[in-house]
Amino acid sequence: MAKTLTKIDVIKLAENIRSGNYPTEKIKLDQFFTKTFDGDWVPDPDKRIQVRGTTRDVNFIIRAINKIQSSGDDSGLEPLTCVRMPNRDLLVINGSHTSEIQIKIGKKEADAHIIDWVKDLGGRMSIAQRMGNLLNFQNVEKVSTHDEDVKNELYQFMAEKREAGLDPKPTEDEIQEFVDIYPSVSRRTIGQWISNTDAGGRKKPRIEYTDSELASAAKRYTSSQKYVDYVICNPQTVAHWNDTGTATPMSLMATEGKTKALVVFYCSTIEQVESWKSGKLEKKIKAHYTKLNNYYEVTIEYDMLRYE
Repeated sequence: MAKTLTKIDVIKLAENIRSGNYPTEKIKLDQFFTKTFDGDWVPDPDKRIQVRGTTRDVNFIIRAINKIQSSGDDSGLEPLTCVRMPNRDLLVINGSHTSEIQIKIGKKEADAHIIDWVKDLGGRMSIAQRMGNLLNFQNVEKVSTHDEDVKNELYQFMAEKREAGLDPKPTEDEIQEFVDIYPSVSRRTIGQWISNTDAGGRKKPRIEYTDSELASAAKRYTSSQKYVDYVICNPQTVAHWNDTGTATPMSLMATEGKTKALVVFYCSTIEQVESWKSGKLEKKIKAHYTKLNNYYEVTIEYDMLRYE
């Protein structure tokens, strides 16, 4: 029989949480957020165990806030689920959207189910991802689990097997367990996922920005002594590096009578993240700005906002 990792069953625990049979306690919401220059609350990605491909669905959050503010009814917001880490910090594993909705409608505290990283999750990210996936079922104030989330859990599980010195390929029993837990995913699909990975672990989720957060990022650069004699371009998706990424700094320098510009990029898709991480796109951008700098005798620099 193939060796594998110790099995940790979180299905019953997830059922108890979803049914309301697991106790809750009051926690402070601001521990999971930071504030922008304009006073807007922004999720701290380091205070979450994120199981999805993106950290948040901004449009969903805006719709939910508008609905609650117009109706005055926030009864659809369920308790958060948080993980107590060995250093005693709390990380949100379920309810990232809910916590952001709550703090943006003025709440300071929230009810939360607290589970333990070691005792309940075995100290393993793949088990944490499974817990998050099991809790993420579609309802009024949630965004449902998708196949991509299940694939990330599978890849993390395979990476943990490799790190433990085991064959990363899941056994037939392990594959069947995925099929049983996630009926929307077929055995054939799981087989394809296994064939298409080197068991390097899941991809980190992409950070998604609101317009106000992008504006706040620009203000941070404007207030930096390093860029005191630069024009600061509003953050733009890196896909536009060769159009507005060129036209905007040139226009602003001409308007403000300066010879230095900072272009701020962000990644709006997972594909852009992967392209940036490969180094190929950044190499093109660097060569492009070097050519402009030499020809026009200006200084155009760039920076990339955090994307994971």
